[in-house]
Amino acid sequence: MNQVALDYTTKWIKEKLIPWSEAGKSFDVAEEMISITLEAICKTAFEYDISEDEKRAFVNNSEYVLKEFLTKSINNPLRKYIGSWIPDRKKALDAARDNNRFAKKIIAHYRSNPNPLEGTIIDYLMKNPCYANDDELAADVLLYLTAGHDTTAYTMAFTLLLLARHPKEQVKVRDDIASCAAGSVEEWKKSDVLRRAIKESMRLYPVSSSGSSRVCGRDFTTKEGYTIKKGTSVVSHIMMIHRNQKVFGQDADSYRPERWIDPTDEQKSSFLVFSAGKQNCVGQSLANAELHCIIPRILSEFELEVVDEGRITWFLTLKPIGVKLRAKRVNKMM
Repeated sequence: MNQVALDYTTKWIKEKLIPWSEAGKSFDVAEEMISITLEAICKTAFEYDISEDEKRAFVNNSEYVLKEFLTKSINNPLRKYIGSWIPDRKKALDAARDNNRFAKKIIAHYRSNPNPLEGTIIDYLMKNPCYANDDELAADVLLYLTAGHDTTAYTMAFTLLLLARHPKEQVKVRDDIASCAAGSVEEWKKSDVLRRAIKESMRLYPVSSSGSSRVCGRDFTTKEGYTIKKGTSVVSHIMMIHRNQKVFGQDADSYRPERWIDPTDEQKSSFLVFSAGKQNCVGQSLANAELHCIIPRILSEFELEVVDEGRITWFLTLKPIGVKLRAKRVNKMM
């Protein structure tokens, strides 16, 4: 995964970022990180080379599908009976069919490969005897593809935005990764400065900010004396926990990577970006691999500055919209 992510990032730098840098042009950091992560996950998880047209179609289709089936249809169950008369729902149904065809294209590509790699996500899915048909297989392909790209991409976008806002912190990261073996992902992963910069970004802007839920298996009494009855659904709001001033101090809303140099036990246990327990995020290893590979690759060669702060919104995930950064080349690795 590391090498694939590095290769796609290097390709993106050569074909896009260097020309933009030389022309003084800005770029939408969220859109570009989405593009890189989609390419990387399609290659590593599904052994599939996704095209530019397929990337655009998948992202656009997913937006229509998720908004319709996770908001509008839930709030108005009658929509599914009169959907063909509603333009938005018809567009969402068409988008869902398009994405389903794309997933089946990935499945067909695997089947046409005489020597597929073992141990990839698509390999495990295709060898699982529990699927009744290709529609069930396609549903899980889309599940892994959706969950595996945008959370990581938006985390990278937030981290690059915060480092662009804080030039001194950006210099610290660049200097530290420069002391590592040139271009060595394994060495970059050992950088504590990089790790703290990413972790503080995830603390401030956890993409799964609404948190996860659990059902209590027994009556539980908190240290404050509140009793939570067995069977109660409990939701941990990660954004609120991560910015709790009682835990992180009066500057809880500030970007201070150094707070992770010697964190308290309470701060450690309050960091829940991947949730906790047996049901925590199954993709955290993949996410960390990409984060600690793509971010240092970009920063090793470029200085970033904010051109447009854009805005931050939430729908399923927390995401930066319209954030524009400009890159200035500081080190020619190529």
